[in-house]
Amino acid sequence: DLRARYTVSAREPARAIVEATAHRGGEFAGRDVVVDARCITSSDEREFRHTAEVEISVDDRPHFRRSWSASAPRPLA
Repeated sequence: DLRARYTVSAREPARAIVEATAHRGGEFAGRDVVVDARCITSSDEREFRHTAEVEISVDDRPHFRRSWSASAPRPLA
């Protein structure tokens, strides 16, 4: 299951958000594995920001969870 949503401000086009999610499950080595991921990229007149999160469960029990984030200045001409 993959989903994405995009939003851009009509008044301030520098303000934008892209949000994507993914859900994938299956069997691996006889175990039920589910991976959920979410990414958000946003911007304003000053910077770009990105966040990614992933959660993995094995046999309905939490196995791994991590998030990452970064930002960068947005030089506008």
